[in-house]
Amino acid sequence: MSELAALLGDSNSRTRFDAVESILRCSTRDHGEYLAQALFALDDEHDAVRMGAVQFVRFARDWQLRLARQHAALLKPQTAFSVISDISEQWRDDVSAMIRKMLDHSEPVVRRYGLGLAGRARLVVVDAFVEWARASADPEISKLAASCIEHNQISHHAVWHSSLPATA
Repeated sequence: MSELAALLGDSNSRTRFDAVESILRCSTRDHGEYLAQALFALDDEHDAVRMGAVQFVRFARDWQLRLARQHAALLKPQTAFSVISDISEQWRDDVSAMIRKMLDHSEPVVRRYGLGLAGRARLVVVDAFVEWARASADPEISKLAASCIEHNQISHHAVWHSSLPATA
């Protein structure tokens, strides 16, 4: 796993993208630090790598995402990653509020994480969550959310789309 994590620092953006995906697919509960390093790609200089990290958030198992958040906050305290951890903990019982809080946050990394949460598998993918991301004032978040809708990029674990409104 350390070899995969080392690739996150590669000069080639495709290699970094592939490393994020590989860490997602190959990690175990003992790999919290490596999961955090994959999450750090939300702050990558290249937009495709950032999108790969958004997909990491979207498709990670609950335990992977929890470990990634916890370790990221420990490894980079007082950063967007500690904010993500704090918001996730504070709003864990209200997913709608958590997603809204993240999508409306001033920090781009937090908004990207919120986008990943918006398209995350539940029994259904709540279209309204992704629409919130599309309405974001951040052009990158808005464009990526529009692409998600246009290309029907929902999780394979979702049973169906829901056009039911999310509570605000």
